[in-house]
Amino acid sequence: MRKTVAPLLIMSLLAVAAHAGFKEGEAAYEKQDYARAMKEWLPLAKKGNAAAQYRIGVMYEAGQGVEHSDEKAIEWYRKAAAKGSAEAESSLGADYADGSGVTKDLIEAVKWFQKAADKGYAPAQVNLGLMYQQGTGVERDYAKSVAWYQKAADQGLLAAYSNLGVMYQNGYGVERDAAKAAQLYTKAAEGGLPSAQSNLAFLYLTGGGVAIDFDKAEAWAQKSAAVGSGDAMYVLGVLRSMGLGQAKDPAYAYYFVALGARFGDDRAVASLDGSGKLLTAEQRAEIDKLVAAWQPGVPFATAEAIAKVAPATAKPAEPVTKPAETEAKPAGASAA
Repeated sequence: MRKTVAPLLIMSLLAVAAHAGFKEGEAAYEKQDYARAMKEWLPLAKKGNAAAQYRIGVMYEAGQGVEHSDEKAIEWYRKAAAKGSAEAESSLGADYADGSGVTKDLIEAVKWFQKAADKGYAPAQVNLGLMYQQGTGVERDYAKSVAWYQKAADQGLLAAYSNLGVMYQNGYGVERDAAKAAQLYTKAAEGGLPSAQSNLAFLYLTGGGVAIDFDKAEAWAQKSAAVGSGDAMYVLGVLRSMGLGQAKDPAYAYYFVALGARFGDDRAVASLDGSGKLLTAEQRAEIDKLVAAWQPGVPFATAEAIAKVAPATAKPAEPVTKPAETEAKPAGASAA
């Protein structure tokens, strides 16, 4: 079982407040007119409006209409949190977890996530569940992790569905149930969560909780890989290396395995040398250039493009190892 990666602790949902000028700022923000949004919100924030204070913090942290400053973001989050803003509390938790604008302090991160989670704020509940799952800032407690994920899932948060899937797939704090995991991943994947799409693709590849279906494995992996999931890229490499629902193509398999390695999948890193064994050093170098140039959102190189720099060999491909089981990756709290 491989270890989970550090959670992606993302910023919280934007609050809604009924106050003169606030809605105008919200409309401007949605149009990406950040200067106008700041003009509307800053006077409210200075008067103590917690929702406006939180929004100003978000803008400083994202560098929207102002120079990026994690420190100023923290100042505004603290002002809003002092007035009980769950969104600001959750954002402070994320910043302490990441060390953004403050000294990294996982215990402090847990404290702020707990405050927001106790108010029913779903993103904080997911992030608190992650802390309990991984034992960061608190003693590892799978039962508490499951409980917090379930609270967030009851509110429809996609990351909560996916993370519950991780718990059911691995039997953490619940009885192991691959079919239940697949159902939960499907909910989150259909909602567009990349980590769930990647985990679901792997289940269709290996037959965990679902019937093996290489076409579905390909489809879900493509969606997740398109936004930079190394896990999903590895699945695409396995399919092409072993000729599972795809033509067996060692060069194209190497391309996806190399992408997976670039984007941090440990299985891809371990498989990289074996995957490129049938290629010449020159062919690997040319494919590596394509790998280095790729960015999320950009179409992948086609099999034809890869064939131009690495013509098919007469030998069959050496299969990338298809693991029978792996530990799925949890997601950070989604802002959707």
